Parts: sequence; C-alpha cells; structure tokens
Amino acid sequence: MLKFRLWGMQVTVSFLSFALVTAYLLVDKNGYGYCGILAAIMHELAHIIVYVALGRKPQAVTLAIEGIRLKANERYLSPRKEALALSAGCFVNLSMFVLLSFFPQSEETTVMAWTHLSLGVFNLLPVGSLDGGMLVRLFLEHFFSDTVTERWCFALSIVIVVILFMLSLWMFYQTGNFTLIITSLFLIFAIR
Repeated sequence: MLKFRLWGMQVTVSFLSFALVTAYLLVDKNGYGYCGILAAIMHELAHIIVYVALGRKPQAVTLAIEGIRLKANERYLSPRKEALALSAGCFVNLSMFVLLSFFPQSEETTVMAWTHLSLGVFNLLPVGSLDGGMLVRLFLEHFFSDTVTERWCFALSIVIVVILFMLSLWMFYQTGNFTLIITSLFLIFAIR
C-alpha cells in the first residue's frame, strides 16, 4: 500500500487498485481510459471540496479495488448539508456533460462528455454505498427507524442490481460485451 498525506488528509492507495488502473491504461486500445480516470477524480474532488467548505474535511481518502472511500471527521452535518455533499460529485459529472456538449464535437470531447454522464448517472443509482444509495438512506432516515431504513435500502439495492444483472446478460448475449456484467458484480460489493 502507498500511503501519504495530502492537504492534511491521509491518502491510501492499495497496490491492487493501482495495478488495475495501470493495466487498464496499458491495454486501452483507443486511448480514452484517461477520460474515466479524470471524470472519477473530478467526481471525488467535488465531494472533498464541498465537505471542506461545510467544515467537515475528510480525515482519509482510500483508493481501493472497490472504489474511492472518504472517511469524514466526526463533525455532524445537517441532512440538507450532507445531501449537498453527497450529490456534489454527480452534479460535477452531469455539469461537465452539459458543458462539453457545447464544445465543438470532436471524438475526444464526445467521449469525455459521455464518460461524465455515465459516471454521474451510475453514481446516482440507489444502491448501497453509491451516492444515490446514501441519498436514499438519508431521505428514509427522516421517516423510518434505522432498522426499517436498512431493510428498505437493502431491498432497493437488490432490486436494482438484479435488474442490471439481467440487462447485462441480455447485452452480453446480444453483443458479446461483458462490461455490464462486471459492473453488476461490482455493485454487489457496494450493497451494505
């Protein structure tokens, strides 16, 4: 593991995640892997910037195989402020899609725009620890007990993942593309 401090935050990068990103960039035939990495970095930076602006600077950032995790300090945020911070990454991705849509349409800007849209929409899925899942949990906590909220969030996550997995099998059968299968399997780990 690679560990260092950046702006007072402990940053940890697992070897496996670093190796996978490196391998992906090496086998990326069309050279657009950087679009996904840049969109993900912008997404996470938006969360960090909003948390810092709200006085809740993350203590640690971890890049692991299952994604990027922020460990916030113990300072409590109101549900409205927490929702703002949780939605910041998706807002940046969706805003970049709109912004890039106004640029002259080259292959690079088109790929970057669609990458931002895909990442923003994907993170809005109401599944487990994705932004959408945490926003749903935050909303339901106002109306139900923790136990009921957990059950509803788990059930919703399962339904979404099953639908995506069935769609991924159909897509694989039709096109031979297996990326949605991998994405569906990833989402199973996002359920908690």
